[in-house]
Amino acid sequence: MKNINIILLFLFITITGIAQSVDVRKSVWGATSAEVKKAELPLIPSIEKDSNFISQKQANKIISYYNVVVEKQIAQIDYFFRNDKLVAICFTIQQKKDSGLTNLYSKINMIQGVFNKLVQIKGMKPVYCWTYDNGSFKQQAQKTSCTFADKTTAAELEKHSLELNYINRALFVLGNERSLASFEFDIKNNDNTVLCWLNFCPTKNVEQLLQSTDF
Repeated sequence: MKNINIILLFLFITITGIAQSVDVRKSVWGATSAEVKKAELPLIPSIEKDSNFISQKQANKIISYYNVVVEKQIAQIDYFFRNDKLVAICFTIQQKKDSGLTNLYSKINMIQGVFNKLVQIKGMKPVYCWTYDNGSFKQQAQKTSCTFADKTTAAELEKHSLELNYINRALFVLGNERSLASFEFDIKNNDNTVLCWLNFCPTKNVEQLLQSTDF
């Protein structure tokens, strides 16, 4: 059974690799950690560790790259693996007080531009929207566009020295046939630092195929 699963996984990666060379960045969902590291050369991982406490897509291994240039922004890239299969990627981008950008909205807009470019490359379309309401995120039925951290909101945050913690406003999800992408903010207004997570993961159908080959 183990050999059969290995063969199925190999065929899955081979077929999907032919159909679409990469899903996100330089890798395809289900790729092994060795394949991801090879794809990232000459970059060398900053951290590589196994753990049973990684929550992202039930991953048990993470490979991180620090100070990577992504669309002219400096980012940390985290690859998440479950049973040595790629199941999620997270880009962390931070705009600090001394970034040269003059206000909070310009920093938000700069990071949003990175996200827009990444999802445009893969032809992603709005799937659904979550909004923050009474301490929890709620999916908005038939709503595919969220208003969050816009110019008006950013101005209010600056005016009152408020924080937009872990988005606290809205989160939208885009996708194509193979991948979903979400966008999350954590704004610390005391020094106008904007921390952002660009999260990518497989669609439900791809995830089910990956789970069917778990062993």
